[in-house]
Amino acid sequence: MDFKKIINDVSFMRIIQSTYFNLNPKNPNVTESHYQELLIKNLNIIYNFNIFQEISSQKKKTGINGDILCLRNKTQRYDILIDDISTIIELKNLSDITDESRNQLLHYLTKETKYKYGILINFMKSTKKKLVAQVEVFEKGVEYGMTDIYNDHYSNYHYELIKSFETENYNDYSLNYTKKEDNIFEIN
Repeated sequence: MDFKKIINDVSFMRIIQSTYFNLNPKNPNVTESHYQELLIKNLNIIYNFNIFQEISSQKKKTGINGDILCLRNKTQRYDILIDDISTIIELKNLSDITDESRNQLLHYLTKETKYKYGILINFMKSTKKKLVAQVEVFEKGVEYGMTDIYNDHYSNYHYELIKSFETENYNDYSLNYTKKEDNIFEIN
C-alpha cells in the first residue's frame, strides 16, 4: 500500500472524524485509550492493516565509546505501529497539539526504529468553541550529524511535515445545553 495515497484518501480523513465524533468528545470520561481502540477497529475495517498497539521497546543509547547500551528498566511505548505502511501513530487527548507531543513522535522515528512515517493525532479535549481532531503527518528524511568539541558524533534526521488537517468541529453538529434556572436546561 502506498502511504501518501492513504493519507490523502478521503477514507483516511473519514476514519479520524468518525472515531472522534462517535466517541462524543464532550464526554469527559472518554480517554486516549478509547480513541485508540476505536481508531484501530476503523483502520482495520477500511484498510485491513496488520496493526500492533502499545508495543514497548527497550531504550538503547550510544555510550561514550560508541557501544550500544540498554538502559535498565527504561522502555518507550508506541501507541500504534503499522508495518504495512512503515508508520508510527502517536495519539493524544489534549486541548491542543504541543511541541512536546511532536518531539515525542519524532524521537520515535530515529534510527532505533525502522519506521519512515509518523502520524500525530490529537483528539482534542472539550473546549467551549472548538472540538476537532488535529492530525500532523511527518516523513523521516535524510540522516545528518554533528561532532562536538570532544569529537563525539551525534546523529539525527530531518523530518518534513507532509500533511496536516483538522476534522470538522464537533460543536457544529452537537447540541449545547445551558442552565437557565434551577433544574431547567435549555438547548442552544
